Amino acid sequence: CIVCNAIRTAKLINQYKPIFDTWEDPQFVTLTVPNVAGLDLRDTIGAMTRTFQTVKDRLKKQHRRGQIGKFRGVRKLECTYNPVFDDSHPHFHFVVEGKTVAGALVNYWLQGWKNATRSAQDVRQADGGSMIELFKYFTKVVTDSSDGKRAIYAGSLDVIFNAVSGKRT
Repeated sequence: CIVCNAIRTAKLINQYKPIFDTWEDPQFVTLTVPNVAGLDLRDTIGAMTRTFQTVKDRLKKQHRRGQIGKFRGVRKLECTYNPVFDDSHPHFHFVVEGKTVAGALVNYWLQGWKNATRSAQDVRQADGGSMIELFKYFTKVVTDSSDGKRAIYAGSLDVIFNAVSGKRT
C-alpha cells in the first residue's frame, strides 16, 4: 500500500536520521548489476546478497589492519522493471560513513561482479534526499510504459514480489 509505505519510510527516516547526523562524511552509494530476466531475478538477488557479504568481510579485514575506516552503513535492495526489454534491474542503495569506505565498497563490488560496469555504480555526498531514496519502496508499483504513459505491470510486480519473498530488502 502506497500510504502504508510512506508511513514506514517516515518512521525509518526518523529512526536513522539522528545516527546519520553524527557522521562526518555520509555517502550515498548505489551498487548495480546488469538487468536480468524475471526467471533469473531471485537467484541474482541471492548472489548480490552473498557478494555484498564478501565485500563487507573484506572491508572489516581492512579496518582491522588499519587500512580503512570502520564500515558503517545501511543497505536497501531496490528492483525496478523495464517494460521495453521486459527485464528487471535489482540494485542496492547504501548510506555509508566516509568517502574512502564508499570507494572501497564500489571497488570490491566490481571485483565480485565482473559484468558490472564502473559507470553504472554511483557514489555521492549523502543529503536529505538520500534518506528518502534509501528508505522508500523496494519496487515501483507504477512504471512508465514504452509509450510514455504510466502503467501497472501486475505480472512483473508478481515476479519481483516472489523474488524478494523471504529475503531482507
